[in-house]
Amino acid sequence: AYIGGNMLAAGLYAPQPTVLKSVREEIYTNGVQFVKALHQADGFALDGNSSLSRVPVGYSKESEYAEYLKLKDFSIMHPLPDSILYGDHLVDYVTTTFRKAKEYNDTLNRAVEHALND
Repeated sequence: AYIGGNMLAAGLYAPQPTVLKSVREEIYTNGVQFVKALHQADGFALDGNSSLSRVPVGYSKESEYAEYLKLKDFSIMHPLPDSILYGDHLVDYVTTTFRKAKEYNDTLNRAVEHALND
């Protein structure tokens, strides 16, 4: 979708296995918070291109968060139109847009910190 275009990206790309497991645990146990944070990132779309075909071992395929548990990356993308990129208000636009993704990043960062502190 972004080939030849510009985007803003947030989240977590290609996490190490221990971090990936920690993020999945966060989603499995606090899925409501994860989904809420994802929805707060208004205008961003979850990149589901890097996903397993099945729920990983150790997680219920019946979980309401099963599709999120299959993810291998937790990147979210927001299109960045050329008119903004080359316009006079780029910094304001980027700052305002990334604020929408703060809670999503905070949620992922808690899982990352947990993995790195273990």
